[in-house]
Amino acid sequence: MSTAVPLHEMACELDDPARAVNNLLAARAEPPTVLALGEPTHGIEAFPLLRNELLRHLAEHGYRSIALETDLFAAAAVDDYIAGAGTDIDTVLQTGFSHGFGAIPGNRELLHWLRDYNRGRPQRDRIVFHGFDAPTEYSAAPSPRRFLRAAADHLPAPLRPDSANDLEALLGDDRDWSNEAAMFDPAASVGTPLVPAPCAWSPTTSPERYAARHRSCARPIRPPTTTPSPTPAPPSACCATTPPWRAPPPIASLVCWRSAPR
Repeated sequence: MSTAVPLHEMACELDDPARAVNNLLAARAEPPTVLALGEPTHGIEAFPLLRNELLRHLAEHGYRSIALETDLFAAAAVDDYIAGAGTDIDTVLQTGFSHGFGAIPGNRELLHWLRDYNRGRPQRDRIVFHGFDAPTEYSAAPSPRRFLRAAADHLPAPLRPDSANDLEALLGDDRDWSNEAAMFDPAASVGTPLVPAPCAWSPTTSPERYAARHRSCARPIRPPTTTPSPTPAPPSACCATTPPWRAPPPIASLVCWRSAPR
């Protein structure tokens, strides 16, 4: 980050969050479009409360998108709520945050403030909410059926890949995806049956389509052979991901809040 003053000279006490925000932004020739903040650890109630105070002051400086370390798909429920949806806040805290973060008092306070802030404001001036974490836990992950089906249904037919027609056969039973035994036993993995037993799967489509899908899954990921285009990404694209079936909300500037590894 390029600043007008050395970073070590910017350090200050956070007993005055407004002054800290003002000093940080003043140290840049232009305010950053994407501003990332972090807490040193989970489980300390004071950190999310301080975060909320900083976010309130950043909103005064024009920041209109907030991205937290939580399930990027589930976060849509939070964004709907702060935009005025009639969902009960306890339901939103339970379903809109992953990793149990909805139980953190600071996140309840954050939702109350964001909803109050957005009330009566024009769409362009509202704050929107994003998640930027994968929808996974330590030892299991929910079935991606809901996300993949929603994405496939969103695409116009000419753009929909053939594999969209194979989703049900490929996904199998949702319970297999959240089977924690697969963490310790590869034989329990949801993908294991597709490898040794193609005869059990291919009749639902065709041997040719099975072979094509299997090649796609088995193909190693290689780095690009050419230098990526220097074309700059749109503001906040590196951190805020809007699920493809939701209309992208207007983004002026983005605040990312990430926690250190536990």
